[in-house]
Amino acid sequence: MNPRSLPAALCLAGIILTCGGCEQTETGDGPSTRPAGAPTERVTPVAPNDVEAALTADEGTEDVIAPPEPVATGAPPPADNEPQTPPEPESEPMTYGDLLGEIITDDGLVRYDLLDEPARKEALGAAVQRFAEAELPGADQDRLALWCNAYNVNVLSMALAESRKEGFISVLETEGFFDRRTITVAGERITLDALKNNRIRPLGDPRIHAALVCGTVSCPPLRGEPYSADRLDEQLDDQCRRWVNDPTRFRMDEGKLGLSEILNRCDEDFKVAPYGNEIGFVLAWADPSSEMTRYIVNADRPQVRWLTRDWTLNQAPISTPAGD
Repeated sequence: MNPRSLPAALCLAGIILTCGGCEQTETGDGPSTRPAGAPTERVTPVAPNDVEAALTADEGTEDVIAPPEPVATGAPPPADNEPQTPPEPESEPMTYGDLLGEIITDDGLVRYDLLDEPARKEALGAAVQRFAEAELPGADQDRLALWCNAYNVNVLSMALAESRKEGFISVLETEGFFDRRTITVAGERITLDALKNNRIRPLGDPRIHAALVCGTVSCPPLRGEPYSADRLDEQLDDQCRRWVNDPTRFRMDEGKLGLSEILNRCDEDFKVAPYGNEIGFVLAWADPSSEMTRYIVNADRPQVRWLTRDWTLNQAPISTPAGD
């Protein structure tokens, strides 16, 4: 309470105070004046409750400064009956299959530029890690699917890293790319060449040459999905058709049968049923109406010209659509 309001409150209660000059008191005989400093006398007794009431009444006359209104810093809380929007669920990590579907073009080339996007780069690294930590299956079909996937994803990852380095020419010109640098597949440290020649080829299926992609233009087209054991025969058959009927890899060339040099380097793999040799492999998968088929069927001794390999990175132009 303001100290200056105390005398007024006490006066209201009938108590006389000295105010430094003459005071007037009212008695039964009328008003009288006392000199300043004279003893003050009580005119009427006042109960303590009356004093408290007077003080309280006086207090009520003081100005009260209300606290400032809170400033709104966000949206008002929703009403009790207003439905609240649930938080958005976290997106699932991109799978290896999703990744291939987004970066592989219809002709089997790679949009390496899309792999600079963080989510895709993370998905590629996760796929490499997945095949590194996988448990090696017992069945040949399961092993073959695992090894083909591991070969291709590691080539893809390594080619991406090398292509970002200054002076990169091709994976062939990258020292030790195939024969000295090691990768991990199902817990085993191994080179790309050893994985292909010591693990995959001994399984005796020539179709794997249409599935393994070494990161160059002359290699088979990269498939836009992973290989799976339950669909492996179907997938390998489709890869062989795509590979053999691609005129950049197989075609008639100056009156001779122009074949991918891969068949020449691995010719022993094709000397099995139902092919017999490299030409038999081409005949099995070439379009029956193609010029190559007509030549093989009609020539007494088909002549072969091995096409020069193009070791340029299997990179699709940026303008080429990828995915579905």
